[in-house]
Amino acid sequence: MAMSNCRECGKSVSTLAKTCPKCGVPKPTKKTKNKRKSKNGKSILATAKVWAHCRNYKCRDYTQLYQIYKDYLKIETCNVCKSVFMETKMKNGKPIMPTDGIYDRIKDKPSNYSSGSKTSISKNSSSEKDIIDKFNEGTLDLPTAFWVIGIFGSFIASLLLTLIAEKFSKIFYIPFVGVNAFIILGLWGCAENYNKKKLEKKESAVWGYLTQVFCAFAGLGLVTTIYDIIKTL
Repeated sequence: MAMSNCRECGKSVSTLAKTCPKCGVPKPTKKTKNKRKSKNGKSILATAKVWAHCRNYKCRDYTQLYQIYKDYLKIETCNVCKSVFMETKMKNGKPIMPTDGIYDRIKDKPSNYSSGSKTSISKNSSSEKDIIDKFNEGTLDLPTAFWVIGIFGSFIASLLLTLIAEKFSKIFYIPFVGVNAFIILGLWGCAENYNKKKLEKKESAVWGYLTQVFCAFAGLGLVTTIYDIIKTL
């Protein structure tokens, strides 16, 4: 005979008992679910809180994070644009600031929304990461990453470091290799992030794959260059 604790008095009681022999509560082992009232007056089950934000990326509150009950995701709406909230993605147990490349070009604006039941996290524009940080993390938009850093930046850096190495010391080939390796890896990460977003939207990710092919050839070229440098030492 299975035993459990009474939901009222906590005493051990059979799961088949219709009433608790100690306190007399009916169905003593049945767990009751806490219910809360939604805005429209309907009762819904209260679950753990989750981080959420407005799903409208054009809304000025798109980057504001709030803690709400998970069951409220389809009920709670943004105070600014009235769009329904969506759950925030998590990484290592922490909410990720919503960004899809479009937000990166939207300046933060103060929100007039305030509530004791919600905790907001605002992002200060002064703490925005620069282009190199975004490139290193793979969050920089692909056209900028490819043309500005992958092509133009790589050409200028390689040319300058090669001239310096040939004129002064071959030790400057070390930063030459490091800079080019950094650019190839960063460009690969940006292409990977581009592919992920396109696939989530069920759109073509051909430019991301072509960029990764470019990175593969660039990597082989860098290995060949390193081999040639070693032979001249």
